[in-house]
Amino acid sequence: MEKERNNYPFRPSVPRPVGILVLLLMFIPPTFSGGAYLCNVAEMSGGLAVRTEDIQLASFFTSIGMCLFPPFMVRFLQARRPKQTYLWCFLMLIPLNYVCAVTTSVPVLLTACLLTGFVRIVVMLNCTFTIAPYLTGMDTLAMFTMTAEPPADVQYGLERKRTFLMPVLYFYILIISQSSNLLTAWFAYEYSWQDAYYAVIGMLLVASLLVMLTMADEEKKEKWEIEWTMVPDMLLMGAALCSMAYVLVYGNMLDWFDSMYIRAATAVFLLSAGAFVYMAFRHREHYYLPPEVFTFRNVWMSMLLFILAMVFNSANSFVTAFAKIATPINNMQGAFISRWAIVGCLIGLVLSLLMVLRKARFRTIFATAFIIMASADVYMYFQYSTTGLLENMTLPTILNFTGLLMLYSLAAAFGMKSLPSRYLATYVFLMIWMRNAIAPVVGASIYSNWLTERQQHYVTRLAQTVDRENTTAARTFTMTKLVGQAGGKGTLEAEQLATISLKGRVTVQAAIVAMKDITGQTVLLIAGAVILVFILPYHKGETA
Repeated sequence: MEKERNNYPFRPSVPRPVGILVLLLMFIPPTFSGGAYLCNVAEMSGGLAVRTEDIQLASFFTSIGMCLFPPFMVRFLQARRPKQTYLWCFLMLIPLNYVCAVTTSVPVLLTACLLTGFVRIVVMLNCTFTIAPYLTGMDTLAMFTMTAEPPADVQYGLERKRTFLMPVLYFYILIISQSSNLLTAWFAYEYSWQDAYYAVIGMLLVASLLVMLTMADEEKKEKWEIEWTMVPDMLLMGAALCSMAYVLVYGNMLDWFDSMYIRAATAVFLLSAGAFVYMAFRHREHYYLPPEVFTFRNVWMSMLLFILAMVFNSANSFVTAFAKIATPINNMQGAFISRWAIVGCLIGLVLSLLMVLRKARFRTIFATAFIIMASADVYMYFQYSTTGLLENMTLPTILNFTGLLMLYSLAAAFGMKSLPSRYLATYVFLMIWMRNAIAPVVGASIYSNWLTERQQHYVTRLAQTVDRENTTAARTFTMTKLVGQAGGKGTLEAEQLATISLKGRVTVQAAIVAMKDITGQTVLLIAGAVILVFILPYHKGETA
């Protein structure tokens, strides 16, 4: 009986190393179930005959779905049975992945992505709260359910363990996420983008078989009753986040508030967000998001760090974009640039653990991470030209992900310091809410709109220099015209071809100059963030 308890949730005959391996493998199928894959955005939008913004929104809907479940987390984890949870969630993810593969309807795709995100976070929570006690022997759920706060020395020990655990956990999840990008890009290049979903379905079936073969059946615990008072809050939060994502993704394309759709989405956002805040203060006995959690400075400071990290990380998208413009690469090679992110994550993990081990101040850790991210942008600033080298994209990718992992993981641990146990589940919700939904949407919107504005500015400026007196432009125009005429085109048709070609060259040059301009300004903004993290009001003697 004792051996069975120590080997929970596995059968007594399953060796412990095998159990650890199985639990680690359980992270892979939900992480690969991304709903819509941005690394395949060109193939998916082309195959479905939709805009790239539709696929981008679908990807954000997956993240939004992940934000909606955490307030139910504690009651669910108390009542769940790991084996049954895995099987039911995998059973739901299989048809959702199939729908994403075969549908040609954008609303259906968005709905499937939203549900995928919701189920995905359930599996991830089940994975985390199964492997942690299996590895450490500690009841990790207990820190969310304690009615009385532990003594100061016990609290300090728990915080130290969390600070060491977070970089390792984030490293593992980011590694799987980057592997997912590589695999889906490879499937899209070698076969078709739909095959990536079928591969994930195969993973889910294999994972289900592993669960059935290795995990023991368990008698039903207490019944998990849905806290229905929180459901309206969840729906309002979902409506607010989805409408916000719609406005930020489509705003520039639809000319912002000149579009009836943007005005309607904005109205939905304001109404649902307002109703959510009203209900949060009205139903004080059943909080979905207790406002009191924001009275703890570590919480709002960590939220600020998350949004800064994700906004500045959006500049990293220029690395792949520039590589596709300036070097002759295909989509798979562009996605494979991100394989260096794994090296960056590993360096970030080592640096994080070393700084935690040396009990460095959090402000020092955050400033170091921002400086590393800024160094990636400084390097890229001097790489922008009309002819680039693919291998020069390696270093900025490594540096960016090194800083990102440090910020991600240790900002999460920082937010939990000195936080009462009753608010830990709320903090997990806020962390996922900010890091997975709000910050990426805001960051992507800022940089895409910023790039569009600056590119248009430089197209106008460069176009003013393109005339017959510009020898380079005139030579390019004349040569293209002659090539067209040699191919059998008439004079007018050849001139039109030469004009289009010259316009394309100007547009590409404007895009590169705009990227360089924005990257330079991003370095200055990150420098401001470094100063900010030093002047934030930390608690006295705040160390990792």
